[in-house]
Amino acid sequence: MVEFDPGPPPDVADHLDRLPSYAAHQDLFWYDWGPIFYRGRLDRSARLLCIASDPGPTERIAGRTLVGDAGQRVQGFLGKLGLTRSYVCVNAYAYALLPSHSMSAIPILAEPEQQSWRNELFSMIVGPELQAVVTFGLQARIAVGQWRTRRQS
Repeated sequence: MVEFDPGPPPDVADHLDRLPSYAAHQDLFWYDWGPIFYRGRLDRSARLLCIASDPGPTERIAGRTLVGDAGQRVQGFLGKLGLTRSYVCVNAYAYALLPSHSMSAIPILAEPEQQSWRNELFSMIVGPELQAVVTFGLQARIAVGQWRTRRQS
């Protein structure tokens, strides 16, 4: 029988509902289909945390991160590592950036409300099994660099 994602645990779902507003930056992001939060295990069992910079067009349609062309490459990478279930993928931004706006959006990563929300999300979804964090893109690398308080268990 195929195992389907049951969705986020209640505490993570509550946190996702509290996503800070991107309204002040609406000229930089696509809002039409809402935020894209994750792909993978949110139950703190992940051995690998993947962080992408922002969702792309395919992710906007699917409502999952890393499912488009880049996501297929990531899935191949994870498969080569033998990770088919023990990972979680999230984004530095919850919304997809409009083309050519990636550099303009970098200061948003350091806004206190955005940074606090993102850091809490990262800490909520990883647990003692975490072995590695992989970033895809500059914004993802910056977001991880701003993740100062990591819950250990």
